[in-house]
Amino acid sequence: MTFHEFLIDQVGLLQLSEKDRLLTEYVIGNIDEEGYLRRTPEAMVDDIVFQSGVQTTEEEIKRIIQMVRQFDPAGVCAYNLQECLLLQLERKVQTKDIKLSKRLITEYFDEFSKKHYDRIQRGLDMDDVMLKKVMNEIIRLNPKPGNAWSGNILEKSMTTIVPDFNLENDEGQLSVSLNNSNVPELRVNSTYNEMFQDYTGNKQNQNREMKDR
Repeated sequence: MTFHEFLIDQVGLLQLSEKDRLLTEYVIGNIDEEGYLRRTPEAMVDDIVFQSGVQTTEEEIKRIIQMVRQFDPAGVCAYNLQECLLLQLERKVQTKDIKLSKRLITEYFDEFSKKHYDRIQRGLDMDDVMLKKVMNEIIRLNPKPGNAWSGNILEKSMTTIVPDFNLENDEGQLSVSLNNSNVPELRVNSTYNEMFQDYTGNKQNQNREMKDR
């Protein structure tokens, strides 16, 4: 299942009108492979009328976007990294650390991006211990929610590991054998084989001549 198929699959779990279903699938189609929505509601309103003949408004598209943001994985359908992180923090149990993390991302995102931690501490009145706790919460978040479905990760997870050896336990007696299925077939080029035969024949004739002398 691809990333977009995973999102579409969640649409089927909702009771939507035909129009809302079409709008939802259209919004999902505009989410990139990293999980971000790179287009504005205004642009999508114009395009969906042209492509599908569905009349809609920016308000409707915004409502659909908010709905898709409740889908898994957390953080999907955000416009930017700041929104993506906040969407993930919203789903967590709202402890003191999480609330401070949300304030940090909301009010001091620029300082966070530039690693100006001293300004963050002063602004949020945090000591070093609390800053560390908050940073630990933030760095656990996924900045690219769609990456779990990227080709490299899927290929790695689907890779079959072929062992070089087989280890068998027969009532306490261990035996090791070579896994022949992992050994490539050896073939000799027929031309080289003929050359080798000619060389062997010539060598034998030379040996006979030396003995006769």
